[in-house]
Amino acid sequence: MIDSTLARCGRAYGTFDVCGLMSFRSDVATSTTTDAFSANLPKLSLAKGDSSMAGDAASKKPIQKRLDAAALDLNAAARLLEEPPNVLAANHLQQAAEKILGAVRLHRGLVNTKDHDLALLIDGRAGGGEPLPLPDGDPWRERFAGYEKLSLYATTFRYSLSPAPRIDDLRLMLQGRDELHKIAIKELL
Repeated sequence: MIDSTLARCGRAYGTFDVCGLMSFRSDVATSTTTDAFSANLPKLSLAKGDSSMAGDAASKKPIQKRLDAAALDLNAAARLLEEPPNVLAANHLQQAAEKILGAVRLHRGLVNTKDHDLALLIDGRAGGGEPLPLPDGDPWRERFAGYEKLSLYATTFRYSLSPAPRIDDLRLMLQGRDELHKIAIKELL
């Protein structure tokens, strides 16, 4: 039964690879091509100062990946905040913040955990244990001040849509996240 269904679908719809499906979905869902989408992403570089050591580049790769992923979430949030706005932008803003913070933590030599609570990732777990806090005086502590409330939109919100964020607040947070992303690229890579 399954084989005949696959054969019928293969004849009816042809075959495709994952990249082809992603391009198709992007074209249909957002009326843009993958090339145009990529052109909107920030250009990231592994270069820092005049260092060109392969080891330095390798140590930056996990940081680069987190910042690339944050760029995708920021792009998704920006698209969702266009008219008519969609409150699910809050989840992408939270994810971008978490990924930027994860890049900072890696840069500081700290372990990243599966926690989504931004305050916990900044201040550490009460009583010790992972995640350890960002160092005292770290400029990223102040840079993330006020964004901890994004933690509300990490998980439960996606299913309950509660508490509902204000669109104007999300747009302000998007501007702030974009700016922090640019600072992270400059300082961490």
